[in-house]
Amino acid sequence: MAPCKAETEAYRKCLKDARSAGVPGGKKCTHLAKSLEACREQWRKEHHMEQKFDGTRSLPNEKCRPLNKKVQHCLKWKEGDESQCRSEIQDLKTCMSTEKEVVAAATEGDKIWSDYKGPK
Repeated sequence: MAPCKAETEAYRKCLKDARSAGVPGGKKCTHLAKSLEACREQWRKEHHMEQKFDGTRSLPNEKCRPLNKKVQHCLKWKEGDESQCRSEIQDLKTCMSTEKEVVAAATEGDKIWSDYKGPK
């Protein structure tokens, strides 16, 4: 089982429910985000992992979006098994490396994670 899977699923469900209810930014999910981050931090300590991600989320631009949809479709079809979607993932990586990326603005929820470094 993936580490922190229960916490991740609870947080994602809360975000989905918040979006459905029209709660902006999933503010009611902050406590779940904090417990998920605590779980992730504990797992990193136990496995002697260093955090290297700076919190920047790059989104596919107009040209790469169809490839991103293919990846998402494959992952859903293969029940999250990335090894069975390697060619789709590689195509998306290639496109994202050659095309200008779109950087997503930080949300309130982003500021909870230990990898959040603030605006650049």
